[in-house]
Amino acid sequence: MSPKTHDIGAPPGTLFYNGDEEGGRIKITLIQYVEEEYFEQEFFDLSECLSQIKPNLVKWINVDGIHKTEMIEKIGKLYNIHPLTLEDIVHID
Repeated sequence: MSPKTHDIGAPPGTLFYNGDEEGGRIKITLIQYVEEEYFEQEFFDLSECLSQIKPNLVKWINVDGIHKTEMIEKIGKLYNIHPLTLEDIVHID
């Protein structure tokens, strides 16, 4: 299946995944660290991942499988990521 094109006329910041549809599960890797500590965990559920976030650590959330734009939108709202940046994340071209 070829990638989809963005709907013309959609408002800026609309999340639209334009790649091939992927049916697989989304894997989330949570990396947290400070100078003397490093933690890495894998999840398949965003709420479970978010429940493991520790305060006062640098966080990196890696999402393998961005075809579920609802998850990207939730992460964006949680971390106040600009909608145009989120749009760029899910637009794979």
